[in-house]
Amino acid sequence: MATGAIASLLPKLFELLKEEYGLQKGVRDKIESLSRELEVAQALLRKVGDVPWEQVDELVRLWARDVREASYDMEDIVDEFLVHIDAPEPTEPHMLRRLRKKMGKLFKKSMARRKISTMIQDIDNKLKEVEARHKRYTVQNIPDKQMASATTTDPRLNHLYNMAAELIGIERPMDDLINKLSLGVDDGHEKRKVVSVVGCGGLGKTTLAKAVYNQLSSRFDCTAFVPVGQNPDVKKVIRDILIGLDDEKYMYYKLNGLDSYQLMCKLEKFVKEMSLLASKPREDWSDIYNSIGFGQEDNGDVDNTRRILSFSYYDLPQHLKSCLLYLGVFPEDHTIEKNSLIWKWIAEGLVSDEEQAEARVGLFELGEQYFSELLNRSMIQPDSIRSLYYTDSCRVHDMVRDLIHSLSGDGMFITVLDGGDQQQKLGKGSIARRLALRRVEVHNGGMLANINIDKVRSLVASQCKFRASWPRIPVLRVLAMLDSHVEEDSGEGVLDHLGSLVHLRYLRLELENTNITKLPREVRYLKFLQKLDLWRSCDIEELPEEVGLLKQLVCLRVSSVGTRIPTGVIGKLTSLQELWMKPNPAAAMQFVKELGLLRELRVLWSVIDVTGHSMERALLESLGNLHNIRELDIQGKSCHDKGGCGTSDSAESVSGQNLRYVRLHCFVFSGLPAWIHWSRAPTLSYLELYVLAVKEEDMETLARLPELCCLKLHLRDKRFVTIKMPS
Repeated sequence: MATGAIASLLPKLFELLKEEYGLQKGVRDKIESLSRELEVAQALLRKVGDVPWEQVDELVRLWARDVREASYDMEDIVDEFLVHIDAPEPTEPHMLRRLRKKMGKLFKKSMARRKISTMIQDIDNKLKEVEARHKRYTVQNIPDKQMASATTTDPRLNHLYNMAAELIGIERPMDDLINKLSLGVDDGHEKRKVVSVVGCGGLGKTTLAKAVYNQLSSRFDCTAFVPVGQNPDVKKVIRDILIGLDDEKYMYYKLNGLDSYQLMCKLEKFVKEMSLLASKPREDWSDIYNSIGFGQEDNGDVDNTRRILSFSYYDLPQHLKSCLLYLGVFPEDHTIEKNSLIWKWIAEGLVSDEEQAEARVGLFELGEQYFSELLNRSMIQPDSIRSLYYTDSCRVHDMVRDLIHSLSGDGMFITVLDGGDQQQKLGKGSIARRLALRRVEVHNGGMLANINIDKVRSLVASQCKFRASWPRIPVLRVLAMLDSHVEEDSGEGVLDHLGSLVHLRYLRLELENTNITKLPREVRYLKFLQKLDLWRSCDIEELPEEVGLLKQLVCLRVSSVGTRIPTGVIGKLTSLQELWMKPNPAAAMQFVKELGLLRELRVLWSVIDVTGHSMERALLESLGNLHNIRELDIQGKSCHDKGGCGTSDSAESVSGQNLRYVRLHCFVFSGLPAWIHWSRAPTLSYLELYVLAVKEEDMETLARLPELCCLKLHLRDKRFVTIKMPS
């Protein structure tokens, strides 16, 4: 939120300085000057982002808003130039027509160079105008992060610490903690003991710790319980708190019969009090609902809870703040797929190229690190949906979701329009860079009428109804339609303007009652497209040959059964990291051979009927070239299904160093493959294979796989072995 598009814009400006783009020296000098200005602005915006929004001076907020908006506009200009300067070569077979198109392309390049010179001058003027308007604001005018919060003590303490005696069922975990501290006279009582109580927000960790403190304080001559706030005042801290972190989980227990009875007694009293609402009007019910949840903006309890959670938010590094806020585009209680989320982050420029270079990993791997850090900080909650024994999806707790919406609104990071909220209004000409639609009927136009559609960079629609002739959105980068509906018999029209979305990085269509059978050939103009997801609700009969021109495509998902693929298309997509596809059986052999060219592939999901030994050998050879593969899931029939000696595996069949998940139904192995070994697949957690027989040494090998959590072996004699280890 804090830096707008500056993080992704700066590398592009440096790219433009290369001689190959043919910009005049004066223009290059102007770009260098702009880059220096933006680097300073980025540092100041980061400083602003470290301060709670309500503590930032109003004029500083306006300055930050103006700089962010200017950065978005400038990135749009640079991207438009890059599209025109490096457009795909004409594919017209007729020589004269091809020559005419090539001349037209050269003319467009010349026009693009002149246009960007003018536009960069306009942006420079705009930044100077912003600088002149806010010249008096320097670093000293922005509150320092250390001094930002006047609160040094977590506000929960004043209310929660005195409630421990009233909590039902606290005795058992409290006694367990006391035993862990080993405070007996004969048990090394003079040694310092540290026990960590960990878990996601709201479990009562602090209350439990205070209850233990109250229980033990009488055993000591002097005691102190010292809360340390987000920004502690060291003058008020009596002593340092040393926290030892370990991997041991603290297990909570079900209530026993007595505790359950006491809880029911309290619930009975609560129900009697709430029954008074039966004779009250609906408005009173809404007030009670809002006081329990987060539906009312002026609710004091809501504000206090947000303030508490904001401590965790402002402790995040700058890049994680933006990634967390982006989760606001998803509807409530939505299961968020990890891979899909990370590709969105990348498409939005939230995963930094600069940090990628420093970490020496790919953008996706860096995004995975972001995801894991948010999990570890309990800002998101794991919610695996494919029964893999590692986290591949998440949810956002309602409290965190409410904080996200509050912060996103303050910083204009995301604009959420909910068709169920008839009171929601936007001023005419409102700018919404990232637009999340929920239950909106777009053909009514009421909620969208006041939005400047030319500025929208991201559109995520959930449970919406669309017309086929929806408006052109010229700088759109992310388009995701989830559980949405398009007017009857007009599904193909959704893609009418696809070729004009030249800035598009991410496209996901998940439409109900919509028959999309083909992609337009204009898909070739989507030079920046990184993810093309037609996994649900689209029945693509054939991929156009132009898909092979999408050199930046890293994720392709097509769910149609038997999709025809022109020869060579898959092999040209050498940047692919994820491929989900069910190829046409008639061309399966060609598909298998081209798989071996996708050396960057991390995830492969497919349905392939292996019809003979030659295809079997070709598939094993292709899989052996996938040195980065992590998830390998190929269903289908094996040529050994009706008998035979089974697949003869070579030691180099699959490169397993990064393997996490393997499910292969298209082979019947004679025994455990040699590449299933603890030294070659150290991260393997899920394994499902068809084998003729399993030897004792095979089971010993499987037992030594350090992260294996689920094993399924289908044996020829109809036996089925399933072993699940606790994760």
